[in-house]
Amino acid sequence: MLLLLGSVFGWLWALGTYLVRQLPEATIPSARWLHAALAIPSGYILLFLSALARVFSTSMPSFKPAWALAIVPLHLLSMGCIFYSLYYVARALRSVELQRPAQFAEFVGEFFLLWFYPVGIWFIQPRINRLAGHAF
Repeated sequence: MLLLLGSVFGWLWALGTYLVRQLPEATIPSARWLHAALAIPSGYILLFLSALARVFSTSMPSFKPAWALAIVPLHLLSMGCIFYSLYYVARALRSVELQRPAQFAEFVGEFFLLWFYPVGIWFIQPRINRLAGHAF
């Protein structure tokens, strides 16, 4: 799980950082928002996995209901950050291709392709390679 999410988040980080450099300033927000939006779910996943390991590492149950209440808002925040990351990269990709700020209707396809990562990468990555000038 960590390897898969690490590769997805790393790819989105690299893609967003590269694409925002190809746009005129003030077209879309800086990549700092993207970096924060990817750091939050990464930290949440590490925190959740370490807490889960702690719960299952002892013979006595150490589960506390207060932690369960904290999981819901943290999980919703993490999901929102992931969706923002997908939105940001999809918008940046389409804006670079159009050379103007893209509207949501123009990049909704890219958004869903990024969301369905294993299949979407087959369609998105060749476009990225063309933008970068590579013919792989």
